[in-house]
Amino acid sequence: MRITRLDLGRYGPFSDKSLVFRPDARLHVVYGPNEAGKSTALAAVADLLFGIEERSVYNFLHPYPELWIGAEIVDRAGRNLAFRRRKRRKGALVDPSGRELPDDALLPFLGGIDRAQFLAGFGLSAKTLKSGGEELAQQAQDSGGQFFAADYGIHGVPALRQTLDDEADHIFGPRAKASRRFTQAQERYEAARRAIREHELGAQEWKRLTERISELSDAYEAARGRRIDVEREEKRLERVARVRPILAELDRVRTERAAIGLQPTASAGAAARVLEAIRTAGEKAAAVETARRELDDALGERAGIVVDRALLAEGGAIASLMQDLGRYTQALGSRPAAVEALDGRNARWAGLARQLGFADGAGLAAAEPGAAAIATLRADLAEGRRLQSMLETATGKVAEERRRLLDLEARRAAIGAPEDPGVLKLRREAFKPLIDRLQAHADKRVKLETASRILAQKAAQLDPPVADLADLAVRARPSVAAQKAFAVERSGLEAAITTARSALEAEIAAIEAADARLVALAAGGPVPTAEAIAAARDERDRLWRTLRAALWLEPGAPSGSMLAAMTAEFETAKAEADRLADTAVRDADRVARFTVETRSRSEAEARRVRAGERLAGLDRDWRDLHARWAAAWAPAGIAPLPPPAMEPWTAKLDGLIASLEEQTADRAELAEQDRQIAAALGPLRDLARAAGVAEADGLDFVLCARRLDAQLAVLAAAYDESRALAGGIAAARQALDERLAEKPEAEAALDRWRQAIAPRLVALGLAGDTGIDAVEAVLTIFASLPDLRDKIGESERQLARLDGVLTTFRVEAERLVAALAPDLAGLPPDRAATEIERRLAEARKAEAGRKVAEARVVRAEESLKRVEQDWAVAERHLAEQAAAAGLDRGEDLPARAAVLARAEELDRRLTDLLDQLGPLADGCDEATLRVEMAAIDPDFAAAQRQDFAAARSRIDEDVNRLYAERQEAIRLRDERGSGNAADLDWQAKRAAEAELAVAARDWAVLRTASLMIDAAIERHRESRRDPQVQRAGDLFRIVTGGAFQGLAQDWDDEKECLRIVGVRASGDRIDVKAMSEGTADQLYLALRLAHLEEHAARAEPAPFLGDDLFASFDDARTGFGLQVLAAIGGEVQPILFTHHRHVAAIARAELGDRADVIDLT
Repeated sequence: MRITRLDLGRYGPFSDKSLVFRPDARLHVVYGPNEAGKSTALAAVADLLFGIEERSVYNFLHPYPELWIGAEIVDRAGRNLAFRRRKRRKGALVDPSGRELPDDALLPFLGGIDRAQFLAGFGLSAKTLKSGGEELAQQAQDSGGQFFAADYGIHGVPALRQTLDDEADHIFGPRAKASRRFTQAQERYEAARRAIREHELGAQEWKRLTERISELSDAYEAARGRRIDVEREEKRLERVARVRPILAELDRVRTERAAIGLQPTASAGAAARVLEAIRTAGEKAAAVETARRELDDALGERAGIVVDRALLAEGGAIASLMQDLGRYTQALGSRPAAVEALDGRNARWAGLARQLGFADGAGLAAAEPGAAAIATLRADLAEGRRLQSMLETATGKVAEERRRLLDLEARRAAIGAPEDPGVLKLRREAFKPLIDRLQAHADKRVKLETASRILAQKAAQLDPPVADLADLAVRARPSVAAQKAFAVERSGLEAAITTARSALEAEIAAIEAADARLVALAAGGPVPTAEAIAAARDERDRLWRTLRAALWLEPGAPSGSMLAAMTAEFETAKAEADRLADTAVRDADRVARFTVETRSRSEAEARRVRAGERLAGLDRDWRDLHARWAAAWAPAGIAPLPPPAMEPWTAKLDGLIASLEEQTADRAELAEQDRQIAAALGPLRDLARAAGVAEADGLDFVLCARRLDAQLAVLAAAYDESRALAGGIAAARQALDERLAEKPEAEAALDRWRQAIAPRLVALGLAGDTGIDAVEAVLTIFASLPDLRDKIGESERQLARLDGVLTTFRVEAERLVAALAPDLAGLPPDRAATEIERRLAEARKAEAGRKVAEARVVRAEESLKRVEQDWAVAERHLAEQAAAAGLDRGEDLPARAAVLARAEELDRRLTDLLDQLGPLADGCDEATLRVEMAAIDPDFAAAQRQDFAAARSRIDEDVNRLYAERQEAIRLRDERGSGNAADLDWQAKRAAEAELAVAARDWAVLRTASLMIDAAIERHRESRRDPQVQRAGDLFRIVTGGAFQGLAQDWDDEKECLRIVGVRASGDRIDVKAMSEGTADQLYLALRLAHLEEHAARAEPAPFLGDDLFASFDDARTGFGLQVLAAIGGEVQPILFTHHRHVAAIARAELGDRADVIDLT
């Protein structure tokens, strides 16, 4: 599809602008200087084909409803379409007659592309051309990425692939890393599993928390009661403090009212009205006195004013004279200047006559030429001046072109003939992978050192701490399974100890309870238990056996006093045994209960002994367990915490050891990098010396690489400059020849003009070869004569006017002086007039003052009459108010009215105080309030309030503390008893499982995307086989002016892919990395144009739009670029927009009729 006409009807700065494109041209160049609308015309093509954008910026001259663009287009089959596009959402396309076209009318002409594809594939600017060349250089090791960048304008595809791989590695990798999302989620999953096992609540703990909650609730209610008591006392103190001032004021007001006593009965406010009437009557009496004094003053003022009537009669004449005073003064001051101006202009006329060679002014006036003759001669002088300027310009351009040519030749001689540094650049590429990794490895080294410090800090922060993580990593330590076994054994042993201790405490409590019950049973006297009765009987029988032996005279039997004592003991023992037996019969129930309790205590004591032995055995097992636990950690040199605490410690330790292993691997990688750098340093120095870096032997690897790159850039710049200078010298020589041909033509034209004007100069009295400036000076003098003649006449008329003004004013002033002020006869007219005006002003002032005085007298008389009437009314009103209040008129009326008013005020004050007291008394009556007030000493009330406030603050703290402790106990019991904590742990576990799934899915998506990009690049590489590369090589040969013969694809063993290389005439293959920036830009342009031709073979192609593509190119490269654009003109319509005039000139010179240059201006 080709555009044959573009109509910029109402768009941007354009109105009814049309651009016509020649159908036979191979390249269209649209030229327009800055601000001519080049960018607008470029944007108009995209809006024409795909619609004016919703928020278009090109409505600054024409509003949206008026915007339209039109065109006539033709496809390869010869079908054409003329249409207009309007700013519409529907019905935007119309034909030239205004009839709507279908919205899809352009689809057959666009080849199936949309706006984004058009801008990316069929549009190219100097900026995108440069970025495309940089992209080719960055993807120099992958032809697939290069084809993507050049064909579709899609930059950064391989970089995107690398970014996807990096993001996937941040999620998951073969080795666990603490920074990876999957590893972090896995750690949270394991932590949740451990936490689930920790949240359990036993029966003993439940009982303890329940008792604690009950105790805290009782203490909380008691504290609240104390707070209510304190608040009650505080309110009483506050109430007394509020009402004390009111009660005191009540006492004072009642005392004062009682002192006044009874007063006449009158309506409310009567006394106040009497006082107001007294005040009003006094004011009216004072007003009468003031009015009388004002009348006396007005009469005196009127009598003292005298008026001059003669002056007033001449007021009009005096005013007219004073109006002329300004003109008189101006004329008097202007007359010397007018005389001087007239004399000067006459002298100027005479001087010009002498200057031109005339005897006097009359001769000059007679010789003055006409205005038409002067104008004609001046037009001829302008033509001569133009021809002279053309000659000077041609001479200057010849010198300028000669200087330019000499400068270019000198610059070329200075730089010589530098060689192409492409081979050196190609050798430099061998070091690129190593150099590219330098910064990454430097950063990695810094990160590794930082990570090592952090790892050591984390190891030291463990509890128990680890001083040497590497040493601990190789030491033996209990496995996770062994730790779990220890934890299970410890948990079981701990539960058994708790159970045994509870059993022991229970038996001790049972023994103490039995002892208490036995003491209570023994409180009524010794209990005759069966054991006690048996013991008493045994004692009795023992004594009887001894007495019976004495009765039977057995050997060794007691006798004498001993026998008597034993007999007494026997009787006592017999009586005690009988008493116990009798008591047991009488108190059989207490004896039975005592016996049961005694037996129960014995059984409890036996159980206590067994429980103590069980607990002692469990304590030995506990100590043995901890000894074995410590022994298990002894090889690692760790003093372990209890088993439950060491399991998460081990998990953290394993993570740290894994990080340590990663750091060890990273250090090995850095060491290998250092070895490679040391091995490559020698060859790199050799290459640097070959490139001209003299000090290469003393540089390290990084500095040597930087100096080499800088030197290669210098060599490339010199080589490019040499080629550019060659083209510039040829162009400069051609321009010099053109300027040399222009100079003789300018000289001949100037000579013809001089021959034509010489007779006319002689007729004017000048030599035929008089210079243009001299002739211009004479014509200027003649042209000024009419104006000078008019100014002389004007000066004569001005002087006559001034003399008339002076005479008229002087005559009138003398008349008024003689009639009104003969004493002023000796003064100048202006001073006399001023004095007469002053006297007139004084007379008028006196006249006005007399009128004011007359009016003042009238007003004073009327005011006196009015205030006397008001006074009488006020006196009558006073008498009426006094009678209404029950007061007689007299000298003491004001005092008696004031007493009555004070009594009324005190009555109102009493009512107000009682009204105020009610809301403040909290429902108490006045008597109760007075009793409370009497009971509180005001000197100590403030201290009491402070004490109560402090007590309330302390109680509030207790209430808040007890409430918080109770709520915390309830929370702990509910949380552990209901399993909420375990539920949260389960939720955390499920969240970690979900996060593991999300991380796995994200990793899979990123890796799949990376693999898809790999596949797309590979497919595109396969599609770009020899025919396309061959065509791109042909275009590359054209755009480089034959510096390269074509392109080829070489296999890269390291990357295992094809890469694009340039082929010189010598057969040398130059990698893109070794090309200069300008050559890389040319390669990108060739690849893009080859793709457009390939697209044109498959579908209807859109026009190719270039936006100042060659802004940074020299003239030679610009010519090559124009040729390569014209090379695709048979298949695709190339349109180049530029604001550089020399680009249009080069297009005409290089392409001739094949170029269609369109000027926007």
